[in-house]
Amino acid sequence: MKIFCILLPSPFPTGPVKGAYALANSFAQSSNLEVFIVFLRKGPGVNAFLDKRVKLIILANHKKKHNK
Repeated sequence: MKIFCILLPSPFPTGPVKGAYALANSFAQSSNLEVFIVFLRKGPGVNAFLDKRVKLIILANHKKKHNK
């Protein structure tokens, strides 16, 4: 299985972040891809549909530096 990772600065509802969600949704429909969206910081969230096969990771939620 191949992994596709999208790295974003924070989950603010802007055009590029919503575009990344759309890209992740389209790649998640592929049968041989595991899709991750990784945010570096916390934010208010994005008001866009995200496929349940896409995994969200917010690095700011991990308290220990070695987890980041």
